[in-house]
Order: sequence, then structure tokens, then C-alpha cells
Amino acid sequence: MKKRKTVLMKTEELWLCVSLTLSLAAIASFSMGLSSEVRTSVCVMLPSLSAAQGRKFLLFLFMSALLSGPLTNTLENTERAAAGLLCGAELAANQTQELLQRAATPLLSVLDRVREISSNAHAAAARVRSLIDALTDSVRHVARTLRNVLHFLVDIGDVCNAKMGSPYRKCRAVFAEARDDCSELLREFNFLCGIVDGFLPLCSLARELSDFTQGFK
Repeated sequence: MKKRKTVLMKTEELWLCVSLTLSLAAIASFSMGLSSEVRTSVCVMLPSLSAAQGRKFLLFLFMSALLSGPLTNTLENTERAAAGLLCGAELAANQTQELLQRAATPLLSVLDRVREISSNAHAAAARVRSLIDALTDSVRHVARTLRNVLHFLVDIGDVCNAKMGSPYRKCRAVFAEARDDCSELLREFNFLCGIVDGFLPLCSLARELSDFTQGFK
């Protein structure tokens, strides 16, 4: 014989059921706003009071709320790691451009002197001597500046590693910290933190950049 399932208040009036439901909902809502224990009890009992489809939907909402924090933290850590790499590259490019501009400045002054000498032919002898002195000083200055540029390009890898840490190790440390935070938050569901490992190939880019700068030595 099949067992018949009975539903509470199935034979009661519709408006009585609606009134009781609204009253219980109002009391539960007011109590949830005042007590964390009531909120916890309602959240625990709510899936058992729902039908199969409602229970699945509530469990889906709970899992979404549980995973939204770790996933957001992982994405934020990834963006910060990428921003750190871009910042180092922009800093190196800006300093290199500034040094090259300083190296080109003496040459512009030499061109101005050449134009001035050509317009004043009557003082050519004295101006030729000053031109030679200016050229000598400019060449020396350019040589010193280029030497500083070469030293900067050669030592930029060591300077970055000394001040900011090895890019590859720093990148790995960021993702390791993100995985630890994710595992600590999810606990039993820490297998979902494997998504962090999918971003580890980004650290290979940092290693390639480090090897590229080391190749200048």
C-alpha cells in the first residue's frame, strides 16, 4: 500500500493559510533584524521548509554567496600582480626615455652654435676654437650619459629585484597567498580553489622578462 503524504493545514481555508503565512513571515523578518541567532535558525530551517525545486534554488543561492568572496579576492590579487608588472615596465621605459633626452640635449646646443658661427663669418677663427671646445665637452658629456644609460640597462634587473623582489617569486607568492586565503575560507570546499592554479602561467611572463633583462649582462 502506498503511503499518503499529508500537508499541514491542507483542508483549511485559503485566507486563513495566507494570513498565518504572512504573520509568520512578518515575525520572522522582524526577529531576523534583531537577532543573529534567529537569522541562523531561519537560514538553516528554510531549505527543509521548501519543496524540492525551492530547496535546490536556495542551496544554489547559498553556494553563490559562499563563493563570491574568494573568487572576487582571487581576481583582485591577479589584477594587483598584473598592475605591479606593468608599473615596473613603465618605470623602466620612462627612465630610459628621460636619459636619452638628456643625452640628446647637448647635441641640440651644438647645432645652435653651428648656425651662429655660419651667420658670423667675420669671427670664424675665435668661434671655431669655441666650437671645438663645445664639441669636445659635448662628446664627453654624451659619452658619460651613454655610459650611464648602458649601466642603467645592465643593472636594472638587479635594482628591480633588490627593491621589489624577483618578479617570478613575487608572482608565485601572490598566487600562493590567494590559494591559502581561498582554502581557509572554503574549508570543505577547498577543491574549488584549484582555479587559482590556472593563473600561474602568468608568472612565466615575469620569468621571461627577468631573463631578458639578465641577458644584457
